[in-house]
Amino acid sequence: RPPERQQAADQAHAQWKDPDSDFAGLVNLWRGFEEQRQELTASPLRNWCRKNFLNYLRLREWRDSHRQLSLICRDMQLSLNKEPADYPKLHKAVLSGLLSQIGQKTEDGDYLGARQRRFWIHPSSGIGKKRPQWLMTAELVETTKLYARMVAKIDADWIEPLAGHLIKKNHFEPHWEKKRGQVVAFEQITLFGLIVVGRRPVHYGPIDPVVSRELFIREGLVRGEIQSRAKCLTANQKLLEQLDELEAKARRRDILADEETLYAFYDARLPAEIHQTATFDSWYKVNSQKDPQLLIMREEDVLAREASEITAAHYPDTLHLGDLALALSYHFEPNHPRDGVTLRVPAPLLPALPAERLEWLVPGL
Repeated sequence: RPPERQQAADQAHAQWKDPDSDFAGLVNLWRGFEEQRQELTASPLRNWCRKNFLNYLRLREWRDSHRQLSLICRDMQLSLNKEPADYPKLHKAVLSGLLSQIGQKTEDGDYLGARQRRFWIHPSSGIGKKRPQWLMTAELVETTKLYARMVAKIDADWIEPLAGHLIKKNHFEPHWEKKRGQVVAFEQITLFGLIVVGRRPVHYGPIDPVVSRELFIREGLVRGEIQSRAKCLTANQKLLEQLDELEAKARRRDILADEETLYAFYDARLPAEIHQTATFDSWYKVNSQKDPQLLIMREEDVLAREASEITAAHYPDTLHLGDLALALSYHFEPNHPRDGVTLRVPAPLLPALPAERLEWLVPGL
């Protein structure tokens, strides 16, 4: 690219440029030279190089290096591709040696690279106008600015598989997901301080089995946020609903044990390696055949205090008026419209009800 003919040189070189990659531009140049080398003798080939602003000796050296590498590959019994490599294969191969030379576009139009370096695409690059979101560069040269030369667009998904030995992982916000039946956390992947993956959901069980087990018990088993056919869960839920009805009848919240008691019940009986629905179901299916009462709660396991005074006589489920048996329901939520005892009456029977009887509460109240 002689100073006195820069525009002519740029026009000649443009025939090999690739809009996404300067590396692909080199491949295009190689193929163009090979076509001419096979068709022309030495002198016309030199003239062709001169016309296209190419250094004939450098291209010969390039050709010799290619031949030597091909012979080495043959000696090592490395087979050649039957088809030319496509864009991803070519650039993944190059990227494996340039992992510290990647960059992500910023809001200011420049690029943030490894170790927080900021740089710009050199104006001579064929992809300068496109400015891809992610790129790699063969070299960074500082003149008036820090410029990237020999640049190519890359896919961020290529980086992690190639840089597995260099990346750092950070996990945050572990939480229980009922649909997946697992504890899920968000994973952040960084390479030399550059965020490659910002927020990816992953199974947290293998990463931190202790925290995952605790969340599985609290959210899945204690709070019922689990999709499982284990009979113990159905039986325990039924028992808790019955005790919740006792609290509504007695208008007290000190009968049913708190979540910590329920957590302790499961924690003492579950193996340490169980932290997801699939492994829980498999373990329970095998062991419940040996012990049918496995993980099934009894009243003494979940009662915070004695509730023997809450009997059907004091808190009946029906009210008998002559030959009528009308349903009673209990709701304990002060200031709620249905707080207290509710009598369900078919509308035609309303005129027949004795008002003085309805002014009495149930015996327990």
